[in-house]
Amino acid sequence: MAIVVALLIKSMGGIVNVVISVAALTGVPLYLPIIWSLFSKRQNATSVLSVTFISLAINLIFKFVTPIFGFSLNRTWEMLVGTIVPVLLLAVIEIVLWQRKYIDHKYIEYQSLRKEKETSLCHSGYVE
Repeated sequence: MAIVVALLIKSMGGIVNVVISVAALTGVPLYLPIIWSLFSKRQNATSVLSVTFISLAINLIFKFVTPIFGFSLNRTWEMLVGTIVPVLLLAVIEIVLWQRKYIDHKYIEYQSLRKEKETSLCHSGYVE
């Protein structure tokens, strides 16, 4: 597989274009859902993985399938699609979960452990 990809690099415009395209298509879908979940009490592993895989699938379709039908994205649009798709998916999931008043059970567990720790520190005489 690696040999086939190496032989196709020249036809894809060279190694620089391949690296930039791969980074544009995969960077945000891989990292944004994880970073978003650090600041959201609604996102969970399922939503993070779903957004990642859906975003990567959409980006791969635009990179490899649509050029067969005569529609290809330039580098600017690759970067825009690679960024906008995961942001929109995460925002939609966040809004839907907010409307349903959903809070992930792991976040609730984290809050209760944090409260227990603060309570035990206050009873021991140590206050931050």
